[in-house]
Amino acid sequence: RSKAAGQLRGLIQGLGYSINERCDLSPIAKADYKAFRMDGIFEEDLEYLKSLMAAAFNENLLIGSYGTIPTSLQEKRPQLDKQQELWKAIVSKKLPPTRTVAFPGKSVTASKYIEFVVGSAPERIVATDDKQWILAVLEEPQGDRWVPLDSRPQRIHSDPCRLPAEFNLLAQFQKAMQDMQRTKAGSGWSYGVQSMDNPCILQWEWMQGSISPKGAFVRCAARLERKNAIGLVGYVAPDDPPSASLQHVAALAVSASVHAGEGHQVIFPDNVTVLPAGHIAFIIASAKHENKNNF
Repeated sequence: RSKAAGQLRGLIQGLGYSINERCDLSPIAKADYKAFRMDGIFEEDLEYLKSLMAAAFNENLLIGSYGTIPTSLQEKRPQLDKQQELWKAIVSKKLPPTRTVAFPGKSVTASKYIEFVVGSAPERIVATDDKQWILAVLEEPQGDRWVPLDSRPQRIHSDPCRLPAEFNLLAQFQKAMQDMQRTKAGSGWSYGVQSMDNPCILQWEWMQGSISPKGAFVRCAARLERKNAIGLVGYVAPDDPPSASLQHVAALAVSASVHAGEGHQVIFPDNVTVLPAGHIAFIIASAKHENKNNF
């Protein structure tokens, strides 16, 4: 018998049933029932599970990169003018890119706003030379901030190339206030919409694409809503010291499903999982290759 067959039989037995050689399902007698144990029932190799996810959800492949998503195949990749300007401002002030939040304009409430949302005041507040941005440096996260799970008792380390969790709190608060503003219920709150930015925040594209009313292929931006556990994702190159300019990157993710959004250029994916770049082989091997709209 295969390993998968043994795992399936163990799971069924834990539910109180057994399967005979003819694959008939029957309840287990009370005297024969044994306490359920997960050992050997569920797969423990995370990389193997991610490979299966990549193969299963290959049709909902997402690619994350810097800059805005082009709307057609003829458009060139974004020049990252805004991101480059902000990156150079952060590097010139010798600020840590992974912990620097940028607010446009002359935000005199940046320090109090950050303390209100994330629970601690920033270490530093710096204005760019042209006064176009206010740069706030968040406190360095503690190394033991994440509590280990019962199923994964090993210590959880934060990825030094990812933006800390405080960015997600700021982004989700901003989205919530934008929703309140759209419903005309934005008055009476301590803070309204406070736009925040970082040059290394990834923008996601749904590689399946969409079709316009005229039958043309349209590239779709994927917006990760609050229901997605990964939230806002950023990638900062592990260069020490930071490079003088921002380089293009590509991140890989899959989603269990997607639903339509605004027009034909935006979709909202559900249950998104970020995968290492090496899993692209599983996606290509299991993807459907067909000629669709001359593409």
